[in-house]
Amino acid sequence: MVAADDASPAGANRIELILGDCVIPGKLDQRRQQRLRGKTYNGQNADLHRWDQFWNDHPGGMIHFYGEVKDGARNYWTDKIPQKDGTKLRPQLQLIPSGKVQVRQFSQGSTDGGKTWKVEYDFL
Repeated sequence: MVAADDASPAGANRIELILGDCVIPGKLDQRRQQRLRGKTYNGQNADLHRWDQFWNDHPGGMIHFYGEVKDGARNYWTDKIPQKDGTKLRPQLQLIPSGKVQVRQFSQGSTDGGKTWKVEYDFL
């Protein structure tokens, strides 16, 4: 995994297909920022007609994203997450195909109801 802007090493991310190709687990070892280690599970929620992603990490963080596929990209949102400074962060995550074997993972967040967005990370 590399940073999308300068191709500097950003960590390792391993993904595969399991359970009849209906679930995509991922394992992340991030070398930038907080040096996060975590796992994701992406799957199609047939009952709700959407995609869900569950993220868990080594400090005990857990986020449940939900979204849709639009124009070939998976677009995920989640509920507002309370921050230490009292604000609430609304993350948005996109998984965008980039070539045959590469995916861009782009995350941004808003603390003002979506008026402004700050990039959290942008990886390939």
